[in-house]
Amino acid sequence: MTDFSPNLSLPYLMPSQAQKHVTVNDALRQLDMLVQTTLVSATLQTEPVAPVEGAVYVLPPGKTGVAWSTMPDHALAQFADGTWIATPPRTGWQAFAIDTSTPLLFDGQLWRMAGAYRGALIEMTANQAVSASAHTSLNFGASVRNLAGWFAAQYPSRLTVPSGVTRARVRANAAFAPHAIGTRSLRVLKNGASFKGMPFVRTASAGASLWTVLSLSSGVIDTQAGDYFEVSVFQDSGTNLQVFKDDTTWFEIEACA
Repeated sequence: MTDFSPNLSLPYLMPSQAQKHVTVNDALRQLDMLVQTTLVSATLQTEPVAPVEGAVYVLPPGKTGVAWSTMPDHALAQFADGTWIATPPRTGWQAFAIDTSTPLLFDGQLWRMAGAYRGALIEMTANQAVSASAHTSLNFGASVRNLAGWFAAQYPSRLTVPSGVTRARVRANAAFAPHAIGTRSLRVLKNGASFKGMPFVRTASAGASLWTVLSLSSGVIDTQAGDYFEVSVFQDSGTNLQVFKDDTTWFEIEACA
């Protein structure tokens, strides 16, 4: 028989073992971390200066700190009895990150978001003037839903990919003010540039009395943490046009892996 359990690597009591309470307490500490695992964060890279006793973190690549920097990426790090203890995860382990309200699953290489819908829908809080013949990123001031922290108010034009998402889809709508002249276009950029699979639509003006409303959706896009998407519009009416704050102007992203 080995000295540890096969799945959670909990220490066994050995015959005639001294200080059995130490082994039992080590096993209980590991169970306290691994059963119903709740994380303070899975994205924090800087080791906390004053961690709470029992706090558990996933250690992301790029982590820093006296203890964290010596521990393996993606390990579960628990602060217990005044020290950090790292436990490498196994395929299929699950946890919940409190800071982003995100269920996570370890797939053998990375912690990924688990569960049903994972994404964000954002809307404009004011009309936005779009200059003629200039590509313009739309600003979205508020989120309708924001599951896992895709949207941050300090970056009103962006939806940013959180840790654990490797593929996503984007959708967008934009409503232009009426004007008889020119064309209108709508596209989604990744990290400020075009990319393979970029969704794009262009049409002639709907006329002098009708809004021109454009809509698009993408296929599956490869992503990594930190990638950001923006809605870019264009019009060549010869004058400034408003994109309306309306239920028909919005931007959405959804994780699919």
